[in-house]
Formats: sequence, structure tokens, C-alpha cells
Amino acid sequence: MFTIQWMRGRSLIEQQTSELTLLAEVIALARGTVRDIGARHPGNAPETFKVFDRRGRELGHYTLLAP
Repeated sequence: MFTIQWMRGRSLIEQQTSELTLLAEVIALARGTVRDIGARHPGNAPETFKVFDRRGRELGHYTLLAP
């Protein structure tokens, strides 16, 4: 299980959990849903996302490409 935190600057926009078991799958999922997250937060779309494991350890901080 992983947690995805959607960020704009240092502000948390939204947090999701995923039952996927591979980090690469979670990253692909996040990159595939970024437009949906942005649509839910018009004018405050995420710029980055962080991925955490079930123990709360940060596994990566990823920059999103501009649309």
C-alpha cells in the first residue's frame, strides 16, 4: 500500500491511497490521474507529488510536466 500526496509548492492539495504493490505502478497511476486531480482543484492544480510507503517513509518526490 502506498500514499500519494499531491502538492502545489509546499501545500498539500489532496492525498490518496493505493493498494498497488509496485512503486513503478503507483508512479504510473499518479501520472495518469494528474488531470483528474487538477480538474477537482481548478486554479490550484498540483505541481508535484510525493509517494510514501505504508510506514510513512517518503519514497520519491516527482515533478509534473506542465500541460
